Amino acid sequence: MKLIALAALSSLTLASTGALADNGDRSFLLCEGTSQKDSDQSFAFTVTLDIGNEKVISIGSGDGAVTEAFTDTEIVGKQNLGGGVVNWLTVDRATRTFSLAVVRTKATTSSAGDPVTDDEFRGACRPTGKAF
Repeated sequence: MKLIALAALSSLTLASTGALADNGDRSFLLCEGTSQKDSDQSFAFTVTLDIGNEKVISIGSGDGAVTEAFTDTEIVGKQNLGGGVVNWLTVDRATRTFSLAVVRTKATTSSAGDPVTDDEFRGACRPTGKAF
């Protein structure tokens, strides 16, 4: 009985801090936003988090995201998609808004080149209890 009460209290505490829906060890967000280059282009994706270990598991699909920051105010992670493309996500925990930069290394004949932001999406995230 005490374990159930503790679990319920933990869930309420996480929800009150805007920490997101919890599904065992992993929590899931559904983020929806629009392109900063083309306001007619919308984008929706899921984010998988391990709240207990303060880690970003995935941004979009697959595993392999790297956690840059996991504080009471923001979550920052990046995920290498291959081919020189990296998704860089920042979630504001208080407002549940996000910024997702799609960064690409433009190859040149002599080197890999400097990273360039292809596009940036901004919008809102909401908790969901199920992975897609």
